[in-house]
Amino acid sequence: MLWTAVQDRLRTRARLKQMKVISDDCCLFCSNHSETKSHLFFSCIFATQCLLQIKSWLHWRIESVDLDVILRWIERSNKGRFRRAYGTLLLLRVYQIWKARNLMLWESKERESPR
Repeated sequence: MLWTAVQDRLRTRARLKQMKVISDDCCLFCSNHSETKSHLFFSCIFATQCLLQIKSWLHWRIESVDLDVILRWIERSNKGRFRRAYGTLLLLRVYQIWKARNLMLWESKERESPR
């Protein structure tokens, strides 16, 4: 799934609409924007809430919720042995968002607060 996301090949609602499979491409979490990869994982309020919880849990003092800024911050971190773990947590965030999105889409599950 992560490789598919990196290659921008996920079946987001925007891509499905472009392929004429569906007519509505609204984000299932916020209903305010088209569900593109960028929106779903980086700018949707649900993704932002997930990231804020990770930052709180790890006691990160970085203010930004922009993924590129956070990745650069991790790379420059003095905690070199933890860099891989921090990156893994961010990848798990992407997976969990996609999983929650699919549960809403295919099993009509209500949006749960991010964990």
